[in-house]
Amino acid sequence: MADSTIKALTLLIQGAWATAALIAAATSVFALFWFQRRQIALTRSQHLADWEERLRATYRSFWVDEKLVEVRYWIVSDTGYAEIRPILQRRLETVENVLGQKDNQKLDLLDRFFAIIFSTDLMGASNLSDEQDVRIRRLYGYYWVIIERSRPELLEYANRFWFTSLKSQKIETLALEETNPDL
Repeated sequence: MADSTIKALTLLIQGAWATAALIAAATSVFALFWFQRRQIALTRSQHLADWEERLRATYRSFWVDEKLVEVRYWIVSDTGYAEIRPILQRRLETVENVLGQKDNQKLDLLDRFFAIIFSTDLMGASNLSDEQDVRIRRLYGYYWVIIERSRPELLEYANRFWFTSLKSQKIETLALEETNPDL
């Protein structure tokens, strides 16, 4: 009887140890899973905060840069566009840039405008949430709608010198969706 009692106690102790080991392993797995989820949430939160700050800085530069006032005028005003249109037409006629310094300075202003617009697209475009994508469209989409509808030389300039090296499909879709919200 003593032998069977010892065996029973031994089995009971071994079972308790096994149970404790299983509980410890399960707790460890749970803690690791929880910690990883927390890190992912913090990383996403930090990514969003970084994106928000970059967007604010870009948007600020879009409105604070006095030289961009002229570019926005060229885009939204027919009179303003008449100033830049002949320059765009001459630039688009040839592969080589044969424009003078004054005309190139105006194109440089356009390039600044496009650089700001496209920098928002490049701020992690593949990682943008739907909300972020909508915010960018609301901030800058207005200009793309005007360009697409009534500024053919400017659209061709953008296509030739900007879209081809960036994500043209996304930008063209952006302008299209602004004009057709049901898409």
